[in-house]
Amino acid sequence: MIKSIIYLIFMGLLASCIDRSNIVDLDLLAGIDSYNKQDYDGAISKLSNVIVNNKSISKAYMIRGHAHAELSHFDEAIADYEHVIDLIPNNFEAYFYQGVAWGQVSNYQKAILSYSSAIQLNPQYIDAIVNRGWMYISLSEYSMAKKDFQPVINAFPENKHAVSGMAKLHNMHNEFSSALLLYNNAIKLTPHNSALYYLRAKQYILMKKHDNVLSDFKQVFQINPKLIDAYITRGNYLADTGDKLSAVDDYTTVLKLDPKNITAYNNRAFTYFELEEFHRALNDYNQAIDIGISDQARFSELHYERSKVLILLEQYSDALIDAKVAVEINPSNQEYKDWYLKINSTVN
Repeated sequence: MIKSIIYLIFMGLLASCIDRSNIVDLDLLAGIDSYNKQDYDGAISKLSNVIVNNKSISKAYMIRGHAHAELSHFDEAIADYEHVIDLIPNNFEAYFYQGVAWGQVSNYQKAILSYSSAIQLNPQYIDAIVNRGWMYISLSEYSMAKKDFQPVINAFPENKHAVSGMAKLHNMHNEFSSALLLYNNAIKLTPHNSALYYLRAKQYILMKKHDNVLSDFKQVFQINPKLIDAYITRGNYLADTGDKLSAVDDYTTVLKLDPKNITAYNNRAFTYFELEEFHRALNDYNQAIDIGISDQARFSELHYERSKVLILLEQYSDALIDAKVAVEINPSNQEYKDWYLKINSTVN
């Protein structure tokens, strides 16, 4: 007992001698370490402790903002970036990341204001200029978008985000050849850029150039065999053009790379459904629903689609439950309501 008391007294004296700023520094490093390990909840907790002890450490707010953004807590991220700006008004990166967060919550006007502040502080901030261009597209301010994209392309014709933005503007006016030319020029400059081949493949899909589509996707996977979005896009394209078995192969490749990819499960399930492989379709819908998703509209769609498979497998009671869940999640969807009423009348 005495040893325990002495130990506690010793620890108390030791704590009183420790410089609190060092503890804050250690907590800050621990928070950054958690963030780098993708433990975003842990990062937020540790960095919040730093901020409680010292509200003037801008880096704690910045990294916590990044952690919130990774968890789709965009309002909290915006607030943290605002704290950084209050502490360091010329921090153009805080304005940039705040612009990204505003864009994620579809407040494009405020995103533009944040990006414009970043650009005012750093006129050569290419990412901010390009992102602002995309925000202008979201607001249908196409001439303003072009003003952002064109100077970037003039200086950096291989910049994929500026090129794809300008290509989108061309495609909106059916200027497909002009859009294609942008991708061709970019690929000439950076022939080993898988993202550019992927973007050009999507351009060829729009132009209905089948052989070119497949050729570009082949280039994509030779350069980067783990580009998940490209496998999903090619799978969708193959399914739409009738090669459903190859589409299944692409979705299966995605699931080997990312076993919890709901889009791949959903798309493969739908393709199995079209191939009349209903048990396989049901298994994929089960997997997608078990993984779960925060997007309630998509989650209700999964239940709706699974109910259609269950009907064909003559599992009527389970189909009714799924149809009811779809309506409960998304009560404004008339298609779901009609489907539920139809099953209900059949079962009862």
